[in-house]
Amino acid sequence: MKINFKIVAAAVVGVAILSVLGVKFAQFGYTRAWLDVPYSGNNGTFFADVTGDGRADAIAVNDNGIIVRRSTGMSFSDTEVWMPRVYLGEIGNFFADVTGDGQADAIVINESGIAVSLAKLGEFAEHRTWVDRPYYGTKGTFFADVTGDGKADAIVVNENGIGVGRSTGTEFLPNETWVEGEYLGDRGIYFADVTGDEKADAIVVNNTGIGVRRSRGDRFGENETWTDNPYFGEIGTFFADVTGDGKADAIVVNRDGVTVRRSTGSAFAPNELWTKGIYYGDVSTNFADITGNGRADAIVVNHTGIAVKLSEVREW
Repeated sequence: MKINFKIVAAAVVGVAILSVLGVKFAQFGYTRAWLDVPYSGNNGTFFADVTGDGRADAIAVNDNGIIVRRSTGMSFSDTEVWMPRVYLGEIGNFFADVTGDGQADAIVINESGIAVSLAKLGEFAEHRTWVDRPYYGTKGTFFADVTGDGKADAIVVNENGIGVGRSTGTEFLPNETWVEGEYLGDRGIYFADVTGDEKADAIVVNNTGIGVRRSRGDRFGENETWTDNPYFGEIGTFFADVTGDGKADAIVVNRDGVTVRRSTGSAFAPNELWTKGIYYGDVSTNFADITGNGRADAIVVNHTGIAVKLSEVREW
């Protein structure tokens, strides 16, 4: 058998270069059923770590309360009632760790302000007012840690800029202007730590590419182009750390598969196919770390249950 040594040598060199750069083979693995019964909230289904064990749990918000199925790392366990009464925001419901204790809390935004129910010992405690005045964005309201202190802050996006209400652990402070002037994406705006400094950055997805304003801890910096070509999904576009390096990656879900552009800390790398074929939910599609290994997994909520593709990363 004749071997083309030039090709073999080139391949070896290519692998060596990839190893030096720290690039690893990665994909979403086989589809596994984590729950084989219907489970979704008529006011939203969320995935966040409410127990503090490092694994995102399944949260269903219903008209009469909130129920949780804990992640065991291999499946979602039996239902637990964490809020036995109505807990709905006029503007919306959210789950994020606003105290820095590692447990995601239940947040509601009303027209009159923001209330928080802290996650405590298998339940959400009585709600407390964290903002006693209207505080929400006309273009969106978000909760993410933009200061790097471990506590999720309140972020409001308006036509004329972006404001932040810092979390003290007991309230959100008065609004600070972090971006002056419009900063909106054609395809949406997101907040996630794409640089790995533990501060969530502002990300806009446009028809022509993706822009990022890095969090400086007291403002968002100047816009940077992280992709100079279109990158958004037919089903959805997401930002989550699927490789486990501490930097949120760009994920697009299309009708024929799921692709990822890894964050290098200053750009999104070339496109990679992580799942070939249809993979999105009848109810919702989500990305969160449900195993506790630091990598976000692909979760689909269907009318019949919840399926998962775990993020798999292998050394070259």
